[in-house]
Order: sequence, then structure tokens, then C-alpha cells
Amino acid sequence: MFSWVHIEDVAGMIEWIFENETAQGIYNCVAPGVVSNFSFMKKLREVTGNKIGLPSPSFLLEAGAFMIGTETELILKGRWATAARALNEGFVFKYGFLDDALGDIISSLPRSKYRLF
Repeated sequence: MFSWVHIEDVAGMIEWIFENETAQGIYNCVAPGVVSNFSFMKKLREVTGNKIGLPSPSFLLEAGAFMIGTETELILKGRWATAARALNEGFVFKYGFLDDALGDIISSLPRSKYRLF
């Protein structure tokens, strides 16, 4: 599974925690609409108007990670985080679902018909 968050919700959660006197400890700042990596990439291609996406086999990711001196742990295995605590304490996400978040991001780009190919 792939946890993601819109930058406006990151700022919103920071502000909410700062203003919420009862907020203590650690909060996961991730959107409640967790998706699979397959779904995320499919939706990203859809909103950017790309019909195909080239796969990245693990051996290529490992070679790239080696070249930049990092690990592939998060890319290949992932970490599924939830924002249950923040939601239970009253935080409301502006972009809780991927369609809304990607739509907002793509619509704010300089070209309204953003295409990679």
C-alpha cells in the first residue's frame, strides 16, 4: 500500500496541531485514502493524460539506489501509515482522496494539459 498526502494537508495538520492545545505526541500526516502503488500510478497517468507507464523492475531500482547511496526498502516494501489518531481527534483533510489531490495539483501546473510524453 502507498501512503500519500497533499502539501496543503501537511500545512493544515501542522497548523491544527499548533492550535490544538490537547495535541501531544506523534501524528501520522498521511491522507486517509491509502491506495496501492498500482492504483496510484494508474490514477497519475490518467490525470496527466499518459496512456502508458514504463515499469521499474526491482533490479533497476536497486541499481539506482546503489548509485545514489540509499536503500530500496520504502520503494519495494512500502510502509502503510494511517492518520487514524488525527481523524479521531477532529482533523479534517482537504484532500483525503487521491482523485481530488491529483486533480488539484495537475490543474495548478502552468500547462492545463500536462503531458509527459
